Amino acid sequence: MLHLSPLCGNKPRILFLPNWRVHPEVPGEARQSPDFFPRDGRYWMFRHFDSVPRVDVLDAASWRYWAKEEQYLRFYVGQAARALSRCRDYDLVFAFGAQSAVALLGALRLLRRRHPPVIVDDAGCLNAGRPDRRLSFWSTRWALREAAHVVWHSSASLRLCEDVCPELATRGQFFPFGVNLPDLAGAVVADGDYAICVGQSPRDWRNLAATWSRFPYRQLILVGAPQTGVPRQPNVTVLPKVPFAEYISLLAGARLVILPIPDGLASWGQMTLLQAMGLGKPVIVTDVRPVRDYISAGCVRVKANDVADLTRAVDRFWEDEEARRTLGNEARRVIADFYSEPVMAKRFQSIITETLLRAR
Repeated sequence: MLHLSPLCGNKPRILFLPNWRVHPEVPGEARQSPDFFPRDGRYWMFRHFDSVPRVDVLDAASWRYWAKEEQYLRFYVGQAARALSRCRDYDLVFAFGAQSAVALLGALRLLRRRHPPVIVDDAGCLNAGRPDRRLSFWSTRWALREAAHVVWHSSASLRLCEDVCPELATRGQFFPFGVNLPDLAGAVVADGDYAICVGQSPRDWRNLAATWSRFPYRQLILVGAPQTGVPRQPNVTVLPKVPFAEYISLLAGARLVILPIPDGLASWGQMTLLQAMGLGKPVIVTDVRPVRDYISAGCVRVKANDVADLTRAVDRFWEDEEARRTLGNEARRVIADFYSEPVMAKRFQSIITETLLRAR
C-alpha cells in the first residue's frame, strides 16, 4: 500500500520502503509507531526531525504476492518495481532492510541511474551471514554497492561486512535501534506470577525447555513461538500470535522476561529486549552477538547454551522483588537515555541531511 503524506512545500521528499505492512491510522487501535501511517503524515521516527520532511510510504505488502516473495526470493520485487516507477519524484529513497533494497538497487545499477540516492537501514549481514550461499550473498553484496549509505543495528553484522565487503562498509555505520516509549505507555506494569519469552525470530527453545522442566510450579508464557520445537509442559502456555496491545500487556505483567537468543550475525531479539526494558521489566538474556550491543543496566547476562546458568538466574530473581524492581528501574532509564526513538531519529536526520547535501 502507498501512503501519501499531506506535508508539502520545499521540504525534502522521501520515499520510505519498509519490509513490513503499514496500516492506515485507526483511532484507538494500539500499534507500534512504525506499523501505522498517521493522518497528518508525520510518520514514525521522521516526526522527531527538527524539520519534518514529506515521507511517503510504499510498504512490502504493496504487491499481493509479497508473502511468496519473502518465502522463496527473500526480497521484494513487486515493491521494488513500484518504487522504480516513482522514485524520480523524490529527493531520497529510504529502504528498511536489504529485503526492500536489493531489487531496487540492482535495477538502478543496471539502468545507471544515480538519482535519487538510496539509504539502506538495518542491512543485516548480507544473507543472514551465510557467504556459503553464494548466489544470494553475492547478488546482495553487488546491489548494496549502489547504496548511498548503509546502517547496521548490530556491530557484528558490520564487522562481517568489513571482512567480506570493505568498500561497502566504508559507506556505512553502526548505531543501535530505538523504541518508542509512548507505544508502551498504556500498559499496566505489574509483578505477575509468570515469566515470558517472546520471539518469532530464532530462540533457543531446547535449552529453555530444559531449564523450565526444573520449575514445575512456575508458569511460562511463550508469545510468537512456532508450533514445533517449543517446550511442551503443563506449566508452559504457547501463544503463536497475539495483537500488539495484548503482547505489550503480557510483557508488562510478567515477573521476568527471558530471551534465550542463539548466537549469530543477524539482527534478532533487539526490539523485544528494548520493549521489555522500556516497560521496566528485568530481562534475562543470553550474551550473544545479535543483542550484545543492547545488553546494559537492567539486564541479567547468561551464557548461551548453558542450562545451569539460565536456571541460576531464574532462581535468583524469581523471589527477589527488590532486585527485580532495581533492575527494571535501571532498564527504563537506559532506554530513555540511549535507546529511544527520538535518539535514533537524530542520528538518521544527520545521515539524511548529509546524503541530500552530497546529492545536490
